[in-house]
Amino acid sequence: MFNTFPCVYNHLLSNDAQFNVTYYCNVLVDSTGLCFWLPPAIFRSSCSISVKYFPFDWQDCTLKFTSLTYNAKEIRLLLKEETVIETK
Repeated sequence: MFNTFPCVYNHLLSNDAQFNVTYYCNVLVDSTGLCFWLPPAIFRSSCSISVKYFPFDWQDCTLKFTSLTYNAKEIRLLLKEETVIETK
């Protein structure tokens, strides 16, 4: 069973970290062995912000993802970019 649900590393450091998968879905494996796992998920995290110049400031919150079952050499998480086709 493929069970490598990624979690937000920042959230692991907090007191309310939870590891519940709300929806299990299949993994698509192509002929080269590349796996596509597209579970619907909501990742929760928090980061400190400064409101000194609100609303004229910029906040940057970094999310670090990790797997609890595989190391960085065994898994690679990629952001899927979609091509937008505009029609008139």
